[in-house]
Amino acid sequence: MTFETTALLVTWVVLALFGLALAGLLRQVHALTVGRGLRVSPIGPAIGSVAPSLGDDFEYPRTHQTLLLFADAGCASCQEVLAAYAALAGRGVLNSAEYLAVFSGSAAAFVRDGIRVLENREESFAAFPVPATPFAVLVTKEGTVDRAAPVGSAQTLSEFISSGTKGAPR
Repeated sequence: MTFETTALLVTWVVLALFGLALAGLLRQVHALTVGRGLRVSPIGPAIGSVAPSLGDDFEYPRTHQTLLLFADAGCASCQEVLAAYAALAGRGVLNSAEYLAVFSGSAAAFVRDGIRVLENREESFAAFPVPATPFAVLVTKEGTVDRAAPVGSAQTLSEFISSGTKGAPR
């Protein structure tokens, strides 16, 4: 076999391998665009599930909703969101709702009027699978999770609250 024949044969083998690799990649891209094989984990607690406990010293009220705001002292946007949260609580945006701020550590710098604060609740962050702070969860008067989402700004918090207040009250 001559050198040129060997080089041509090796080139064809390499091209065939590249073709197979490209076909495999295209199949994976197609599967992702169609939705097969794409597994996205839900953020926070499952909607409709029973809300996890916040500790022995807190029980969800059965007469009205509870709006939880998970925050952290090391969180840069928590101060802004907590101020907006206090303003919304003062205006009573949600009908007869209890407004609650939940902190994994100390909350001394974040205490606001009209909001009950629960400190040192690291286990609650794990029970609610809070991915980042600030994070809002609305619990129904039946004790189930109505909705949950990250709220990185005052605007996002306002949108989170108003998304459930349109139409008939919950």
